[in-house]
Amino acid sequence: MRLQATEDDVYHLMDLKEQYFIMTAICSVAEGISAYFFMQRSGRIA
Repeated sequence: MRLQATEDDVYHLMDLKEQYFIMTAICSVAEGISAYFFMQRSGRIA
C-alpha cells in the first residue's frame, strides 16, 4: 500500500511551515529585546 498526499495536504503543510517560521521569527525578536533590557538593567550596556 502506497500513501499519497493530496494537493490540499501539501498546501496545508506549506501553510504550517510558513506559520511556524513567522512565529519563530517573532519569538526571536522578542527574545532579543528582552535580553537587551535585561543586560541594560544589570549594567552591562552603557
